[in-house]
Amino acid sequence: MIGIRPLPCIIVISKSKLTSFSLSGDILAEEESEGLVNGMIVRDSEFKEYIAYSKREQLLVRKLPYLEEHVVANVGGEITSFAVKENQRVVLALEDGKIISVSSN
Repeated sequence: MIGIRPLPCIIVISKSKLTSFSLSGDILAEEESEGLVNGMIVRDSEFKEYIAYSKREQLLVRKLPYLEEHVVANVGGEITSFAVKENQRVVLALEDGKIISVSSN
């Protein structure tokens, strides 16, 4: 994935790590990502970019490019997929069949 605001970066997701690189290839930040599901870049109303992803029972949103913590939401069930809506609400599908909505603001 590629982020452009506030600083251009390349986000690489592997089975064990989430890594943010500068365009010149320097590592800007890394995080262990065991159990990561569905990473996606989202923008707020000021066009600042974040990476949103789920890790087991947590929804995580981190500021780009340095992966600073922005939102951590424990949802009480294994997240199988999620989608971010225009109004910054996140719809989550849980392993047990429940669908829930949380605000990322």
